[in-house]
Amino acid sequence: MFPFQKRKRIGLMQTEKDTSKISTNTIQVKALINFYKQWLGFENYYERIISNVKSNPNQFNQSNRFLEGIEAKEGLLFDEVSTENGDSRIDVPVWFGRTDNAQNRIIVFGLEPRDTNRMFNIEKVNKYVYGSPFGVDRWNYMSSVPYKPQNRYYRVFKELAEHADTFLLFSDLVKFYKVVDRLNTNRINDVCARKTFTQNAEKSKEKLIEEIKLVAPTNILLLGKDTSGIFKKMFPELLKITCDIRHPANKGETKAKGKIHQLLTKLCKGGNVSEMEMSFV
Repeated sequence: MFPFQKRKRIGLMQTEKDTSKISTNTIQVKALINFYKQWLGFENYYERIISNVKSNPNQFNQSNRFLEGIEAKEGLLFDEVSTENGDSRIDVPVWFGRTDNAQNRIIVFGLEPRDTNRMFNIEKVNKYVYGSPFGVDRWNYMSSVPYKPQNRYYRVFKELAEHADTFLLFSDLVKFYKVVDRLNTNRINDVCARKTFTQNAEKSKEKLIEEIKLVAPTNILLLGKDTSGIFKKMFPELLKITCDIRHPANKGETKAKGKIHQLLTKLCKGGNVSEMEMSFV
């Protein structure tokens, strides 16, 4: 199922020798974007983020490794969009680093999107509203997002995201979240999402296989017990490259940071996640 585990990894795609003048990173990033666009249906999601980054330095992620390979597009100024009843809120994966010189290629999988604040919404196409997993595009300590919940993830993953030899991609096992009630009365949207999570994850299995094959990760980090449980059930053949990470919420930030630091130390020494203790403690 995952033949990349048995061959030398050279990047996102195991391609024949490329004789064109286009960089390998550009080719691989385009393949990644095309895959997500065909699956999730956005239009200018990535270009909008980069335009936001350049035009709003106090609001959006300013890492020079964020979404490497994407260029800004004129006319795509920041404009908040809201969800309405019946919409779907979709998290589209984002990344740090280049694909062509990465010694480590890591996917971080979370559970599923939420619809917490319209400031995290980037683009709307028909009934679909797109944002980034963990609010990555808003990883900025000066951000005006109330309470800045996204920076909890920033503090946990910053060291790994800025590591020069690493391509780090953030994704979710389930990428669609149905907005039954835009006010989320009694957390009805969250209740419905949790009831259908396992079913939706299993429905997405073939696409997840494609996503994993395309990135060809050296390591997969699973954020939280629920994510870990369903992923390991669906993909037992990938256990050797997976690592459980405590979810930063509910006072888990310090433990999560410690696990990420432990992982990075191992990788810098040429180790791998199979040498680490796979617990949430």
